Amino acid sequence: MARSKQTSVSRGWYSVSVSSFRRGLSLLGLVLALIGSTLIYQQWEQRTRKDRAEKAIAQAGDVARVLEKRDDYDQVRIEHHIGWEDLKDARTEFAAERYDPALSRARAALREFDSIFDLGRDNSERKSRFLSVQGGVEYRRGERGTWIKGRTNDSLNPGDWVKTSDSGTAEIRFPDGSTYVLRHDTLVHLGSDIDSTSGGDPVANIEFGWVDFNTAQSGSKIKTPKSEAILDRDTEATISYDPNQASGHYTTYAGGAKVTSTSGQTQQLGALQQIDQRGDLLSEPKPVPPSPRLTDPANDQEIDFDSQKELRLVWKPDPNAQSYALNVSRSQIFATNIIEDTKRRKASARVGIRGEGIFYWRVAAIGRNDSQGAWSETRSFRVASLRGVGEVEDKTPPELSIEEIQPYGSLVLVNGRTEPGSTVSMNGEQVSVQLNGTFSKTIQMTQVGFAFITIVATDAWDNSTELQRRVFIDAF
Repeated sequence: MARSKQTSVSRGWYSVSVSSFRRGLSLLGLVLALIGSTLIYQQWEQRTRKDRAEKAIAQAGDVARVLEKRDDYDQVRIEHHIGWEDLKDARTEFAAERYDPALSRARAALREFDSIFDLGRDNSERKSRFLSVQGGVEYRRGERGTWIKGRTNDSLNPGDWVKTSDSGTAEIRFPDGSTYVLRHDTLVHLGSDIDSTSGGDPVANIEFGWVDFNTAQSGSKIKTPKSEAILDRDTEATISYDPNQASGHYTTYAGGAKVTSTSGQTQQLGALQQIDQRGDLLSEPKPVPPSPRLTDPANDQEIDFDSQKELRLVWKPDPNAQSYALNVSRSQIFATNIIEDTKRRKASARVGIRGEGIFYWRVAAIGRNDSQGAWSETRSFRVASLRGVGEVEDKTPPELSIEEIQPYGSLVLVNGRTEPGSTVSMNGEQVSVQLNGTFSKTIQMTQVGFAFITIVATDAWDNSTELQRRVFIDAF
């Protein structure tokens, strides 16, 4: 039987059959097609994530601007600061092209903003609830309920228990407007004389741990197994209790408190004072240092991740302080700290820059009696890669555009965009600029009728662009 002849192609020292060659070409084409399809899909998926994040950030920004028109905006901004923090973080993540976390943070901001409308403006419509939750936080209904994972905006009832893990922090708002922050490893029982719908004086029974308090009304009652404190209106205080040592500390930074032990001993605390508890005995009040004044860097300063690997934090020294406590965190309430140093001898610290993002820092002085004083104001700094942004000196003025300008009585809301890395002022007032160059500012006008708003953007080489817009102010 005749054997079929196989055609082959010779190429130097090797040969390959035509059919094998064709199969190889077909396989190669299939592989290239798959690679091409994968690249197209990845590009589509990236655009989709970007579009979703951009849309969510725009929606959250729109809602935030609506909230700025409310009469109670200042109070709302304080009570729901986590929403604005999430929106700020979303914009930062988006500018860094991290679209998934940007979408997540924008959605979190929307949830927080939506809760404001649900709560209404009347205290009678509000309930005790979690303002923010970080790390391991759980709560339980009554004595025998099941422990539930705490989430932002979950409501709390009289008789509930709340506990935090060694990595957890919970911020709770009560009906009277007071806020309590439960730090790590803390267990608190909410007293039964809190009325979750109509108000009443908050009561917190601290079984163990550490709680920061900021009261809106007088009468807030804080208990430990060996004592209790009744806090005055507008009091900022910290109370801690260790059941193993049957000891605790009451420290007031503003306002005052009356502390009574189970033995009947009473001490009155004023601002910047501390009482130590040992068993059912209370010490005499002793002074604690005032809050330090931060000097450098300026608030919201932008740090170039590509060129700067170290940052120096500086504050004004206190001659009566033996050391300082320093916190650096990604959380505005310092839920978890990147740096937590309580033995700073100098009024400064050098910190290494290891990643991008928004960071918050604060300082407290520690007195010669080892008592920690009030925390300073909180400042932030922003770390981002600015590679490609103005790397060579130029004389071109920065881009500046006004995307929205809307008067509301004597207030005018201005939204715009400039070249990333530029600074912006509005009628001489400094404006906070996001990493992507966007900015938003509500400015107070001082005259009725037509008025001008002057916006100036200045880049790193002092090139500036100025725009003027005329608005009509019809009422104050």
